Amino acid sequence: MDEQIELQSFGLYTPKYDFASSELYKNRLSQIRDTQKALIKNGQAVTGNTNWTVNGSKSQGKKMVKDMQKLLLRAFNSECDELIDKVKYNTFDTALKRMRSSCEAISKLGNIMGIAITTQYFNAKHEELCLSLEYKKKKQDEKEEQKEIRARMREEAKLQKEIEETRKKIAKEQTHYQNALSHLEQQIKTAADVDKEELLKKKEQIINELSEIDKSMKDIDYRAANARAGYVYII
Repeated sequence: MDEQIELQSFGLYTPKYDFASSELYKNRLSQIRDTQKALIKNGQAVTGNTNWTVNGSKSQGKKMVKDMQKLLLRAFNSECDELIDKVKYNTFDTALKRMRSSCEAISKLGNIMGIAITTQYFNAKHEELCLSLEYKKKKQDEKEEQKEIRARMREEAKLQKEIEETRKKIAKEQTHYQNALSHLEQQIKTAADVDKEELLKKKEQIINELSEIDKSMKDIDYRAANARAGYVYII
């Protein structure tokens, strides 16, 4: 906790939430804004002296206090909206200080009528500031992640194309040696004993070549099945 406080004293924001997606941040932002609307509607966003009178009229005094509450709350909301819209990790500390200063300034302006932003409403705005910052960060992270996925997909597609081209080349070579072996076996059947030894040597060479080709084909199959293994193949 001391370490986090020390970091915050240098203006380094420590995330307060850990939502898995930007959509969850967006939903939470919607909820906190609904909470703010409810606080305004229920008269819990800003205080005010309801016993204020104007020319001896309580109704006029009440209206005057209500109008001043609206004016000062609108000014506070306008300041907060600007801060929330522009907040970044390196400006969070400054934004929060400005939000507090705005709240204190409004309390001073409305002091005579007992007008002040409630702690409950300020906390809701503070939470919105934090959520907005983390929402922007999560959106950026997701954007970068999608960019990486697209790049990886392009690399995988390129690798698969290279693998298929190599597979065709090996298959063609395999067919060539299989045909040669079949032709050689026919020659061996009809060859004289004096020629058979040389033909059998050629047959052994072809069988060895086919064995190497079979290994290469299995290697290609393995590469195709493990295209995401993190290797760079130079074919």
